[in-house]
Amino acid sequence: EVRGYYLSLDVIKTLNSIAPDVVIVCEYNMISIQAFLFCKIKNKKVISMTDGTLNAEKRFGQLRKLLRRLIIPRADMCIASSTKSKELQMHYGAREERIIIAFLTVDVDYFRIEREEYHSHKLLYVGSIIERKGIDLLLRALSFIMKDYTLTIVGDGEEKNRLIDYVEQNGM
Repeated sequence: EVRGYYLSLDVIKTLNSIAPDVVIVCEYNMISIQAFLFCKIKNKKVISMTDGTLNAEKRFGQLRKLLRRLIIPRADMCIASSTKSKELQMHYGAREERIIIAFLTVDVDYFRIEREEYHSHKLLYVGSIIERKGIDLLLRALSFIMKDYTLTIVGDGEEKNRLIDYVEQNGM
């Protein structure tokens, strides 16, 4: 698989014009490296943020892993979205006392609508339609549900046509 790595000349120019006190980097690409170097040169704080896991990064190439090894242990602070993301940051050299877990969650009670009775259940998936997301497992699990439900899938990806075929073949 071929990937492109882009060096944007506008990153440093933009950071200079904004003059931030803190920069959060999260994709660990060439733009992140530029932002990271800006912070180190200008003596600004840099925070590494990830929602990745070691399992999700198994297929990453050496350059992507090298960028993580450069940024994560040298960040002033790290934000992890889960205990598995914290584990990833520690794997790349972050000190545990510099990692804060900020779970990517929503207070569902705020959005809850009280109803007397549910006649159907509505499910929503929003994200990439790729193998590692396990949408095929969700569809198989839903085939065992004995209640009426509607599953709406919003997204795109390499698995889309295969999943459409699965749904049609199984009368879902």
